[in-house]
Amino acid sequence: MRLRLLTGFLLLGVAVFSQEKERIDSINNLYIQGLNIPPDSILAIFQKNIKDAEKIGYEKGLADAYSSLGYAYSYQGKYDETTKYSLKAIRIFEKLGMQNRIASYYAGLGYTMKYLDFEKAEDYMQKGMAIAELNHFEDELKDIYNNYGVLKEINHELDSA
Repeated sequence: MRLRLLTGFLLLGVAVFSQEKERIDSINNLYIQGLNIPPDSILAIFQKNIKDAEKIGYEKGLADAYSSLGYAYSYQGKYDETTKYSLKAIRIFEKLGMQNRIASYYAGLGYTMKYLDFEKAEDYMQKGMAIAELNHFEDELKDIYNNYGVLKEINHELDSA
């Protein structure tokens, strides 16, 4: 009887954990640019998602939530916050060994910084590109090469773009 009860509680806990992960992932997958809600509300949504992911120890969800919060800050022009949360996301993806995400987020951070600190932007972009090339991440490389061309164009290096 005790074993059945314990098994029941364990299964219930797994189901609740699974539902919470799905909820966290669905919030992290929101298209920030298309949200028609006040900017402070968007920040609050992702800040809560960070706390929820921390509460259940969901590292991938936490990294994605940091990244989403970073993107939300970038749309508000708060690039120091963008960098802070993007790097937090990258550190977790490094811990998880998710090289494709590391490549994408370094490159994305570089693209975001293109008008603020070109040298840093190019460094981040090249770091993402190197990881993607090393691991043959074709899907990521398409976007990275395209955005790297934009950086070269901004720097008037049209033959490199």
